[in-house]
Amino acid sequence: MKSGFWFSFFTTALFFMLPTFGVAQKRQNVSMLINSLRNDANDTALLKSYKSIVDYYKDLDNDSVIYYAKQGLEVFEERGFIKGQAKMTLALADFSDTHGNATAAEEKVKKAIQLFIECNDRGGYSDAMNLYGVLWGKRGDYTRAISYFLEGLKITDSLGDKHRVMTALQNVALIYDFNRDTVKALEYYKRADSIASFMPFSENALVVYNNLGTYYLERKDTLNAFRYFRKSLEKSSGNEFTVIHVVALLNYAEVKTTYGATAEGLAYMREALELTRKHHLPEQEAVALIGLADNYIHKQPDTALAYLNRALSLVQHTGNKPKELSVYTALTKFYEFRKDYEHANYYMHKQYNLSDSLNDVRKGKEIAHLSAVYELEKSNEKVTALENLVTKIRTQKVVIISISLLMMVFVFILLYYHRKTLQLNIKLAQGKDELAAMNNMKDKLFSVLGHDLRGPIANIPVILDMIEEVPELPEEYKNLLRSLKEHTIVTTETLDNLLLLGKSVMNGVNYIPVNFNPKPNILKNIDLLKFPASKKNIEIKFTVPDDLGVHADPGHFDFIMRNLISNAIKFSFNDSKIEVTAKRNEESGNIQFSVRDYGTGISATMQQNLFKSIVTSSYGTAHEKGNGIGLKLCEEFIRLNGGEIWVESKERAGSTFYFTLPYFD
Repeated sequence: MKSGFWFSFFTTALFFMLPTFGVAQKRQNVSMLINSLRNDANDTALLKSYKSIVDYYKDLDNDSVIYYAKQGLEVFEERGFIKGQAKMTLALADFSDTHGNATAAEEKVKKAIQLFIECNDRGGYSDAMNLYGVLWGKRGDYTRAISYFLEGLKITDSLGDKHRVMTALQNVALIYDFNRDTVKALEYYKRADSIASFMPFSENALVVYNNLGTYYLERKDTLNAFRYFRKSLEKSSGNEFTVIHVVALLNYAEVKTTYGATAEGLAYMREALELTRKHHLPEQEAVALIGLADNYIHKQPDTALAYLNRALSLVQHTGNKPKELSVYTALTKFYEFRKDYEHANYYMHKQYNLSDSLNDVRKGKEIAHLSAVYELEKSNEKVTALENLVTKIRTQKVVIISISLLMMVFVFILLYYHRKTLQLNIKLAQGKDELAAMNNMKDKLFSVLGHDLRGPIANIPVILDMIEEVPELPEEYKNLLRSLKEHTIVTTETLDNLLLLGKSVMNGVNYIPVNFNPKPNILKNIDLLKFPASKKNIEIKFTVPDDLGVHADPGHFDFIMRNLISNAIKFSFNDSKIEVTAKRNEESGNIQFSVRDYGTGISATMQQNLFKSIVTSSYGTAHEKGNGIGLKLCEEFIRLNGGEIWVESKERAGSTFYFTLPYFD
């Protein structure tokens, strides 16, 4: 290509941020919109008016966009309307990104993400994650960019929002294209184009056309590139889609100059440059300047150099690393043409260093892994639902599969063994009756375990306490009674855990999350376990701030804390201590809890399988028996509540169990 060195894929491809308020509606009379602000008492109606006004001015008047977005933010802050604050903050972040202020854009998008989480607006959260990915993509950190794009795509898939899905798909495609994974890139581009073909025309469709054109141009498929660029150029004319129209002009100019229509191509570039300066679009201005410089390098070298220096200043200010790489490439070519090898060598080193930096960040394996994780999570959501069903009918499945295999064998000799086939059908009916009887027996068995068996066992410690109070009872008998009581309590605890585990396997766990302060619950469970702790002279200390907030099922939380503290007592040495702590993890935003003891510790071998299955029996420092059922339930409850659990332990030095739960402000 004549000018291919300056128009790399990184400069002509377009990251896309869905219009901040969704699909742009037909533009209304702005005077009517502004007047409506005085009459809209309802928060939702007022937000709709501000959204339409900001959208109206988006490509017409930068000052008006800032004015009304900030005004809307102040109004919604006064009203305490979180969703409105989030939308206005995201609008300002989008504006800052479009006009090259990456620092302000990142600050605002982080704030918007927090607000969307607070008001549980999943669509808005998806938009914010998409913009955050755009910011990281422009910095050249494609691994982080695609992680945010995929998170947004996962949400939009669940919402069924086609426009948001289109946005996420093409941004993911860009990352794959940047990493030269053309197969995956084209797959995501085509998915976006397929959705666009069945949707009403929108700004989103223009970006699909532009990016597909760029994809084909990079691969020298001029026919397809020209077709998509022309669609983008024709449909973006007017004042509604300035940014995309500028990019379409530059891409169209690239095709024209590459294939000989230099004068026409330069006209498109100058038109694009004029629009970028009029609407303050620094990144697109830099691309136009590089293109013009390439065409002036022979006849007007001073003008070409001035354009390239201006372009370098613009991209360094905006922090767009891929575009900065393109400027260094152009400057190297310029000085080579001028035979100024000192400067050419200088910019070549700049080019190679930045290219190496981008390649370090752009790790194809990491990106492929993130994509695989996303696809796996989508599959796991479906698999989890199926597994719950499979667990309940496992016995039926075995019977049906066995009979089906037998029937397949007998199909080939059906004419000869018709009578035997009838007999098999009779056996099948009998098998179903037996299976139903087995299910009834299972329900009765759990009923006996839960009521007829558990009730009497739970009463035994009370009876033993009464017998122990008899004055004339010999001391050795009292010791036997105490031992019997301890074994009975352990048996009751094991039976309770078995019943709970069985219920969760067969019927699922009852999960009702709420927002609550965990400190009172922790204190309550410590009080419940003071007696067994006092028998070993163990002090239970706790450090829990008053202002923590957790989003979880309180019953599950009580079970987890009670079980972990009980285990700590069981495996602690006499005259030791147990420490219970809770704090917010600033990095993840979750609450991290810990229960630490200074007891026997856990071997490395046992740690590897601690949460994978029910562990074999183990004994505490006072020969208290444990079987791992409670710990398995803890792991299941924590996972169900959106957290994770892990352990750090060393034999004879104690153990610390950590777990996290979601935070709420």
